[in-house]
Amino acid sequence: MSAPSVTVGPWRRIVDAGGNIFWANDQTHETSWTLPTSVMALPPRWEMQLDPSGKPYFIDHNSRTTTWDDPRVTFLLRQQQVPPAQPPQSAQPAQPPSGSEPASAHTPAHSAVAAPDIGSAAASAYPQPELASTPEPAPEPAPSAAEEAKATETAIAGAMSGALAAGASPASRLPVTDLPDAYTDKCMQCDASVGSIFARKHHCRCCGRIFCSSCTSQTAMVPLPSEDGKYDKPQRVCDFCFLSLARGITLCVPRMLTTLAVETAPRAHQMLALEGLAEVLETRLELPPVPTAPLKKSMPNPLGASSRRAAFPTQPLLQLLESFGGLARFAASVSKGSEDVVAARLRVMALMVQLNLDIGEQARVVSVAQSGGMLNAAINYAAAPPPGIKAQGTFLLSVLLGLEECRVLADSIRHDLPELLVNHLTESDPQVQKHALASLRWYASGSSDRQMRLVRANVVQLLCLLLPNGDEPDVQTAVIDTLTRMLENNTTMEDLQVNQQISAAICREQAMPGFVALLSAPRVELRVAATGLLRHLLALQDSQKAALMSGALAPLVDSLGAAAASGNVEMLKNLLVSLRNLISSSGETRSTVVSTPLLPTLHNILEANLSGIQGAEGEAWIMDIVKCLATERATAMAVVDSGIVPQLLQRLNPTPAAGPASSPAVRVALYAMQSLQALLRHPETAVTVAAVMADGGSGSALARLLATGASADAPEPVRENALRVAAAALTEPAARAAL
Repeated sequence: MSAPSVTVGPWRRIVDAGGNIFWANDQTHETSWTLPTSVMALPPRWEMQLDPSGKPYFIDHNSRTTTWDDPRVTFLLRQQQVPPAQPPQSAQPAQPPSGSEPASAHTPAHSAVAAPDIGSAAASAYPQPELASTPEPAPEPAPSAAEEAKATETAIAGAMSGALAAGASPASRLPVTDLPDAYTDKCMQCDASVGSIFARKHHCRCCGRIFCSSCTSQTAMVPLPSEDGKYDKPQRVCDFCFLSLARGITLCVPRMLTTLAVETAPRAHQMLALEGLAEVLETRLELPPVPTAPLKKSMPNPLGASSRRAAFPTQPLLQLLESFGGLARFAASVSKGSEDVVAARLRVMALMVQLNLDIGEQARVVSVAQSGGMLNAAINYAAAPPPGIKAQGTFLLSVLLGLEECRVLADSIRHDLPELLVNHLTESDPQVQKHALASLRWYASGSSDRQMRLVRANVVQLLCLLLPNGDEPDVQTAVIDTLTRMLENNTTMEDLQVNQQISAAICREQAMPGFVALLSAPRVELRVAATGLLRHLLALQDSQKAALMSGALAPLVDSLGAAAASGNVEMLKNLLVSLRNLISSSGETRSTVVSTPLLPTLHNILEANLSGIQGAEGEAWIMDIVKCLATERATAMAVVDSGIVPQLLQRLNPTPAAGPASSPAVRVALYAMQSLQALLRHPETAVTVAAVMADGGSGSALARLLATGASADAPEPVRENALRVAAAALTEPAARAAL
């Protein structure tokens, strides 16, 4: 019996003259013995293995059985109401028939397939199928079409129920709520008129939406509990649900939206739908494309979406939400329902805003926030007494305040918004605190006036008191991010007052130990945020720098080696720039710094080339610190004693391709030359440094510097500094003699 025709996108199933089944791609002319999983995934809790001869077989973890039949092919044949083909009677694909013309232009050449190691837990837990090439046993009678159909239904239902039993979301079990017939007179897929005696309305049995007959021509097993036996057999479904079920997706987004669109739906169903939508939005569940025309008319193959991408938008989730009114409808109906339903709606709205912002739909968000009342609702619910509503209202507010238009509008809606957010910082609910901090972080952006309002509301002092809150690292990170944002790009007189307030508040006795402890916190994100805030604080020219140095110097140095070894670029930058800001403040500070293991740590980083993980930028920061220490006579000897001078000599000659004078590689060479020039000025270090530079005669660093100074390929600043360093070294008789 010939195998029925099956096509999935550009892939077509073919049977050669020897009865071997394989797949051919009509677009790329590739061939494969199995349907690639990138085209259509296996059902939930199924996997494919190879027997010792290289033949694929399939393991069903739901029923703990094995089979030669590809369950995806069985599923597709069931949709076409065609019984599956009998398995081939050879364990290995045969050669194509001989002759000048092959049986098929796509027939793959025969080659032995290396048998993988199948001694895994999955292979040992289930019996491996007997090789089909064994001739002795009598063949089993071929099952009838009815038996095959029943087996297919059982397999698909078992796979779906197995997925639900394996910890799927509770929203997967959300019952179907049909939209009332009066909801629309248009098909919700192709926009055709429905509701007449010639064009009936059809409800999808998976999601409950309304369609024409052409857009509900598919049937599939719907993974829902079936007390009356309704879902024990294939149901008529819309094209989108068909595509979702074929990919093993058990969360039905349209079903959630129809439940929320029907106001008479039970409260439990509404909560389940809202929780499911929040899960989908948080995880950004990858959905199949949403058809805009009947699949059988718009595409040659239902599952081959790649063959007609123009028919589908790029954001299936957003299109589904907009088909039910999107943000505007949610904003209009947010107050409907009990307290927990309102809180859940606010959470979904916040996640929908995030989705819109992430894909560049700021204009839509601003429009709904202004004319749709969404921002006004967020502020009112953020001030509401119920804890759940307050937390989710503040969450929505924090997302909206990410837009400058919403920040300006928020001030006109509620003038005491800073005080409201400051009061939320004292709440015992960490979710309220976290969202209030996010709101403050955005509120403080881009406006000196808003920052001064926050200062007058004592927000800085409250933020600093939250720093030692080690039980809530998310809150600590949000506090640091808020303070950092208030410090960034501050240049006006009012801005400097804000900076002084923050610096003084952190250096107070209550806050300083907690802040210093964050520099070595176990959580990497927290350490990065803390070192970033310290970098901004140490850039300030105020009286608090000495207090910061006394408390933060040791943790800074201790964290440096670990940051370089881990490859955390942001933390390394924060640490090195913080140290550079400390060292540049005074000679007393530099003397204190060299008493720590800083220079040996920098030497080890350069010697192990750990800064190579970050590229030349990391080396530039290190060289800048060394240059700063080399300029001071009291600390120059410590630089030489650390053994770092040979590392400076290795970085004197940037390649011609290093780029302009501002590039990191050129800056590394310049800082190294300036460090050597500073060391050669001090009598205590000049002789030692000159001798090291001249060691090697014509191949020495001194000779290379002279060559760089005469090279037309080197950037002008590099040539000038090379000649200056060489001239300073040649003042030493030992250097001249060695050269």
